[in-house]
Amino acid sequence: MGLAQLIRENAPGIVGESRAAAIAAALDQIIADGVALTAKFEQFLAAEPEINDWLNSQLTSSSDLFRSFKDLPGDMRFVPSGILVRCPDGHTWELPDAASRPPSCPEPGCGKPLSHL
Repeated sequence: MGLAQLIRENAPGIVGESRAAAIAAALDQIIADGVALTAKFEQFLAAEPEINDWLNSQLTSSSDLFRSFKDLPGDMRFVPSGILVRCPDGHTWELPDAASRPPSCPEPGCGKPLSHL
């Protein structure tokens, strides 16, 4: 279950029945937009302090339903994309993430356009 769905289901208890429909509509719009979802969700939480406080309390609780990933072992900041690109001269590179567009070849003296393998 995603955070947006979790908030939608609990909205009446957090902000009251009168605001729950507006909260659900706002979350539906964020999900429908798709692009820049994280930024829009963060803006939503900043504008709704009651929901932000509730979500933070749930994520730090010891409940089996809500869990925090902050204590997982390893470096969670970097996950390789696994997307390989190649220039016409055969130099192969991995993109840093799935959203990155292939740049020019970073091989010194090359600079040719990269394409997906």
